[in-house]
Amino acid sequence: MGMAQGRRGAASMSGDTVFGVSPGGTEAGWRGVVYHKHHTSARTVFLQIDGSVVVAASGEASAIGPHDGRIGIHPASGLAGLAGLLSLPPSALRVDADPLRSGGEIAGPIWLVELASIDPPEAAAAAAGGRFVSLLEARLLDEAQRSLLGTAYTRILG
Repeated sequence: MGMAQGRRGAASMSGDTVFGVSPGGTEAGWRGVVYHKHHTSARTVFLQIDGSVVVAASGEASAIGPHDGRIGIHPASGLAGLAGLLSLPPSALRVDADPLRSGGEIAGPIWLVELASIDPPEAAAAAAGGRFVSLLEARLLDEAQRSLLGTAYTRILG
């Protein structure tokens, strides 16, 4: 089972669709959908920063140039930057080997990242300018993000 970013600047897929948040406003590079699934109840929540559930890793991984299809981005390459953004050890994150989405108007894959902790790190999310949202709360997101979360949720719960 798979386990699935910065702050300012958003990359748009179309019109109002916010599909990537990155510290330097980069549109390509490592991005992921970060979630926490409670081991007993299976309650699943997703990290949302600046109105987007697609979070870009800070640091060198987010500075990768546009993905041209010949050179891939390794799924774990952004974990250190993501861990730094959330002030968590990299071991607190697990990434799925298969991307949720790749291609489209924004080059590069979007990874599914699980937070491997007993409870969602609410304070870490708040310090990064974000919060955790349930699928019910995510109904207010644009269609592209809701679709991506539907794919993520299906993969998470099998």
